[in-house]
Amino acid sequence: MHLHLPLNNPQAAVQVVNLELGGLRRGHTKVGAGTGTWMNSAIDQALVAQTPIDYLSVHVYPVDAQSLDNLDADTTVAANAHKPVVMDEAWLYKVPNAGIGTALIHEQSTVRDTFGFFEPLDQRFLIALVAYDRSHGALYVSPFWTGEFFAYLDWTPQLDVLTPAAVRAQEATAAAVAVRAGRFSATGRTYGALTR
Repeated sequence: MHLHLPLNNPQAAVQVVNLELGGLRRGHTKVGAGTGTWMNSAIDQALVAQTPIDYLSVHVYPVDAQSLDNLDADTTVAANAHKPVVMDEAWLYKVPNAGIGTALIHEQSTVRDTFGFFEPLDQRFLIALVAYDRSHGALYVSPFWTGEFFAYLDWTPQLDVLTPAAVRAQEATAAAVAVRAGRFSATGRTYGALTR
């Protein structure tokens, strides 16, 4: 954790959120907290039950049996507490069976996000995610790698020798060109149709 706090257990997460909210003058501002679906759903259950959050924040990246079970547990506990779910980060994680959380795994996945041959999977992920959100009453879903709404890169062997930052920079440049030209990728068009 960047804060160097052990937030990966329910008691610690509840303590930190309650401390933060105890010193916050929120007025009418809605505040949420939560974890990613790859983490123990007991953390989110404790946050909903033992803190004054207004909504449960859920991040969705890996699509595996445990993550999907955790997502169901999170949406159920939030619904039972009459608190909405907000999926404020979501994108298809493209490193199978490798877990999540290490810098190397994160870099591998974010580089793979840029390649156009993953575009059909990104579309299917977004379609499924929006359908899940609608059927479970989530307030909204916010896809994470939105540059891919405008452009992807065609994979080449030359891209394999670049650093992850350099590959992402090339994708950002391609996306900026597409934005200026008013062009969307098929993923962008798919998501646009889902939000109408």
